Amino acid sequence: MRTPRASAVLVLGLSLLAAAASHAQVLATIDVNDDRLQGTDPTGFLALFTPDPVQPGSSISHWDSAATPNLLMEPTINADLPFLELDVTPGQMQDIGWSFGTSSFQILNLDPDGVGFTDPRPFAGAPGNPATTLGEARINLFNAVLAAWANTLDSDVEIEVEVTWQPLPCEMGGGAVLAGATTILIFQSEDFPRPGVWYPSALAEAFAGENLSEDDGDIFVIINSDIDEACLGPGTGYYYGLDGENPANQVDVAPVVLHEVGHGLGFANYTDERDGELVQGDPSIFDLFTFDTVTGQTWAEMTGAERVASATRFRRVVWNGPAANAAAQMLLEPGVPELVVASPPEAAGTYEIGLASFGAAIPGGGLAAEIACMLDDTALDPTDTPFNGCSPAANSEELTGKIALIDRGLCNFTAKAANAQAAGAVAAVIVNTAGNSPVNLGGADPSITIPAISVGQADGLRIRQAACGGTAIFLNDQRFQVVAQWTDFEGQSGEGQGALLTDDTGYFRFFGEQNVELVVKVLDACDLEGFNNFWVFIAGLTNVEVTLTVTDTQTNQTRAYTNPLGQAFLPVQDTSAFATCP
Repeated sequence: MRTPRASAVLVLGLSLLAAAASHAQVLATIDVNDDRLQGTDPTGFLALFTPDPVQPGSSISHWDSAATPNLLMEPTINADLPFLELDVTPGQMQDIGWSFGTSSFQILNLDPDGVGFTDPRPFAGAPGNPATTLGEARINLFNAVLAAWANTLDSDVEIEVEVTWQPLPCEMGGGAVLAGATTILIFQSEDFPRPGVWYPSALAEAFAGENLSEDDGDIFVIINSDIDEACLGPGTGYYYGLDGENPANQVDVAPVVLHEVGHGLGFANYTDERDGELVQGDPSIFDLFTFDTVTGQTWAEMTGAERVASATRFRRVVWNGPAANAAAQMLLEPGVPELVVASPPEAAGTYEIGLASFGAAIPGGGLAAEIACMLDDTALDPTDTPFNGCSPAANSEELTGKIALIDRGLCNFTAKAANAQAAGAVAAVIVNTAGNSPVNLGGADPSITIPAISVGQADGLRIRQAACGGTAIFLNDQRFQVVAQWTDFEGQSGEGQGALLTDDTGYFRFFGEQNVELVVKVLDACDLEGFNNFWVFIAGLTNVEVTLTVTDTQTNQTRAYTNPLGQAFLPVQDTSAFATCP
């Protein structure tokens, strides 16, 4: 094992200073990739839902919401779903072991008399549903939904669905939790197709040919009863018609139930995305098909820490089952919007983007221009920060004819795009500083005539570092974000300007182009016996107050190192900084 010496690191940094440029010309194109299907990752596989931060119970257990047409098992029930169509979901069921055929379902009512399926309130009837009470209308709808699944999946064992109608969160004008579901029990057996793997009870019973759950049902479903109490506003409620033609003020409950039963039948991840722990140390059948294209591993092959890191890799975690992906090739539409950076090499690549509900569409053939960092005129608004785009640009001459790079926060998206347009920018890229996923930009402003898009935080910082010599640097395959904040003897403070030396080493300037104050290195010691972690080494040529913060962008863990004002910077050799391998 080598122990780096601070002096050696400093000499390396100083020898390269004269050649370091403050920023590079970042050439980019905003375009639509017609060779890629919407809802897939860059390799063509169906993308799974990987929000940042993790949403327990929702992350991984849904398709990515970019799919077009919308899919049944997305995290949000979309109003344009065809009535009782299962789209690519039967393919996913086939991948985990279901056979196509017929089966039977039984509803197990968990509610007392007068509630849920026995609600006696009058029902006026709806297309395809001639019920006379609300409870009967609910039973008819559930039976129609369960028939769609019963005519798709093969089992000789009756599938029991426990159902309760109870109040769930709901706000007028603020949305609601419509329902939830889970597999009640999971099983594994040497006699199943994959021994040592957990299966949902309904599928396990189909394999075994007998009821394994005894007195328990197979699927639990809870429906938000408050929707029928007009919690979304006057005149609102569930639509119980069996034609998919719900009025605008009513929520079609059929796709809600179809979706939740799908979770119970096996479209569900049983691994805890927050700590990466498998159930009793064994993978579920879902883990075997959850594939991370960054690491080249399924979740069944990963460690807990690896699964935690994987859970927020936007459109880099996919379903690699052949049947679902074959169905996707037949159903999904091409045309994925992307930001393609051609140069410089440190920023080059294809970036996932979110679109705006305002401004111009991406023009045919794309929009090619240089990316420039928009600097706010903070003198007009002391509460503003340099890159938020909430004040008129202080560097309009640098933005004319270019794509403006702006941070999220402090004002709405339309204000940022409007300020960029006023400065002469031909498009705006807004960095989602709240997570590594791009977001769709809401708002309305007919005066905005330039396209606006978003990128995730890590991608945005990578582009910013190249475009404007950003304050952050990213080390060790861009995994670790490093920022430095300083305060001098006169009480003035600021952020150091970072630059890379190598993949794992960078430096910070505080007061001028030639004034290097810090050199930092993040080393991968994951394969060193006795360590299995990442090391942080820092050396300084300063006696001002400094706080250097290192963040593992895969786990969001941070380490902060502080040098007090008036003290010559003491070298840091932290060989236990991040126990977050790999």
